[in-house]
Amino acid sequence: MAIPTIQDYSEGQIHYHVGLCIEAGYIDAAKPGLYSDVRRFSSIHRLTWQGHNALDELRNGGAI
Repeated sequence: MAIPTIQDYSEGQIHYHVGLCIEAGYIDAAKPGLYSDVRRFSSIHRLTWQGHNALDELRNGGAI
């Protein structure tokens, strides 16, 4: 699965935020190799338990 396109957001902005979500532990995704010329993430595998909890908190009006 490739990173989705999102209207009004550049590919760079999407990759940046996917990277932040990986670092925060919200999603499990494959990152490109350290020396890769390819900027794309190969796939987003799943939302983690921490990601589910954060999403629930946001849906309930809380902050993460």
